[in-house]
Amino acid sequence: MQKFSLPKRTYYAYLGRAFAFAYHTRWRRFLGYSLGGWIKFLTIVLWLAVLVMRLGTSALALSFLLVVWVHFSYWRAARLGYHRFVTDDEITAPPDEVAPLPTGERARLYASGTYALVDREATVLLRPADYWRSAQGEHGVMVTQHTQKYLYQFFPAQTIQKVQPGWLVFGKTPLPTLAITFRETWGPNHADDVATYMVGGGVAENGRHQRRTIYFTFNDTAVQNQVWQSLRTA
Repeated sequence: MQKFSLPKRTYYAYLGRAFAFAYHTRWRRFLGYSLGGWIKFLTIVLWLAVLVMRLGTSALALSFLLVVWVHFSYWRAARLGYHRFVTDDEITAPPDEVAPLPTGERARLYASGTYALVDREATVLLRPADYWRSAQGEHGVMVTQHTQKYLYQFFPAQTIQKVQPGWLVFGKTPLPTLAITFRETWGPNHADDVATYMVGGGVAENGRHQRRTIYFTFNDTAVQNQVWQSLRTA
């Protein structure tokens, strides 16, 4: 991320920490309510206390701005899925000598975005996942949603529209990530397609395919390049 200007890097550092704080306080609970809910409630209590105690216009304005900033930050973080992907054109594709993953071999990574079963789908953030490529050129991802519960995404090579390198802004340090955009053929909106595929009929072209982008985050550059090469190889 060094190519970005200092103001941008500073902004992304703030944004990543804000996303992480909002995400973690959303799930941690106290007396039956999320910590995020308590924080938003207490900012309102503070503003009302300043109002009742007549502490002055400046204190009233500052406490009101705090209410607006906290509530807006939580709303925006939830709306954006608690992360932001930033493309980096200076990251080049792996050279041709980098071999793709062998057929059927799995690569460990962290998945973000929307994944599904036949009857439901859910959005996840940085969940452990396995990626593989079949001999027929189909790409698959199995995401650990909870203990012993998994979500999936499948997309044939011909449905991939673009693979973008960049950074996932979450936490104190942006994370090296690939964004994969494809035409979806899996999930609740494609139950008939899945049934057709499972009995060997191939992918049904029913005109309901929508664009979807998912994100793969890596701890190891070598694994990232192997997966990237696999996504580039038909």
